[in-house]
Amino acid sequence: MKYRYSKIELQESIKTLATGEEDIHGRLISILQIIKLNENDFPVELREDWTSISTSIKNGQLYLNTKEKLSSIQHEEIKILNESASKIAEMIFNLYINLQKF
Repeated sequence: MKYRYSKIELQESIKTLATGEEDIHGRLISILQIIKLNENDFPVELREDWTSISTSIKNGQLYLNTKEKLSSIQHEEIKILNESASKIAEMIFNLYINLQKF
């Protein structure tokens, strides 16, 4: 099965995103292991989607995971973080669906 490793990693990530007990931000932090995937783990047609996801994770605010850091940011910033996290989760799901065609 082509791209088997990527499919498994994305599937496990989606399961965590869908069933985790934390908020969306915490669930995304739980799946950060997917950053070890690289663009060669995806078909050429989906590499841009993967790059967008990994860049969003690496450059985003997802590493704010300590109470001290979270307590130091404003409520509005937390809302933006959660909206960004939800968007990244949606991008991961869409990539997984599209990867099934390969």
